[in-house]
Amino acid sequence: MALRLLLAALLSISFVLPLRAQVESREAIALRNQILEVQHELDQLRQQMQAGGGNNPGSALGGNYGQAAPLGNAASGDLVATLLQEVNSLQDQIRTLRGQMDDLTNKTDTQLADLGKKIDDLQFQFQLMQGKGSGPVAFPVPSSPTRPTQHAAPTATAPPPPEVLLHQGEMALARSDYAAALSAAETVLKTDPRSPRAYDAQFLAARALFGEKQFTRAALAYDDAYGRAPAGSLAQDSLLGLARSLVAINQKPAACGALSKLHQQFPTLRSDIAPAATSLAHQAGCG
Repeated sequence: MALRLLLAALLSISFVLPLRAQVESREAIALRNQILEVQHELDQLRQQMQAGGGNNPGSALGGNYGQAAPLGNAASGDLVATLLQEVNSLQDQIRTLRGQMDDLTNKTDTQLADLGKKIDDLQFQFQLMQGKGSGPVAFPVPSSPTRPTQHAAPTATAPPPPEVLLHQGEMALARSDYAAALSAAETVLKTDPRSPRAYDAQFLAARALFGEKQFTRAALAYDDAYGRAPAGSLAQDSLLGLARSLVAINQKPAACGALSKLHQQFPTLRSDIAPAATSLAHQAGCG
């Protein structure tokens, strides 16, 4: 009877642990392995007792039931006591692991809340700098230098297609001509803000602003790029760029929030994103 109760307790622990502690962690995996070892020992003991003579505990130790019964009872009692101690120890470890998981969850929630507040603050500050009280952020397109002419100004021509502008912007970005890259991106956003290419244009604008060291505007642009397609092909890049921009303006808690959001939404990061995210988390002092 005691063995059945003990086995039931172990089974309940083995089901609770994956739900609350997430077996992906090293601590949870080690704890699960210990539980499986104890379960295996119990199964072996039960099989030996059944094979040796029903409910007689001495049958687990040999063939002469009458002579070995006292020794078998003592050995079985000692084994059960040892297993009970192991179960109690594992339960203590589960409680400790649950507390660590709760602390980590609370810390992540705090970082995400700080990230949202910081983005709102940056948005408001930029609107004030632009002389606006509300409304979406609009990145001004640099004006082209004017040339004196003796004739009437030519009629305006239609801009190139978005694909051409984005290609020109990427080429300008590659040669560190950030102003030209930003101009190309903003032309796409201005002429066709709802097209699928506007997503690429917003990400291009964010990188150009970061290259110009306009980190506050870059953070807003990266956040906008992520908001356009949270599950898009550039979502990981946008969250990483947002965190990098926030670190550049010394908003490290908000940067940690962006990195937490990155890991939450994408548990398996791209191979080119993972090392950059780890380095940035170290730089920001994320726990």
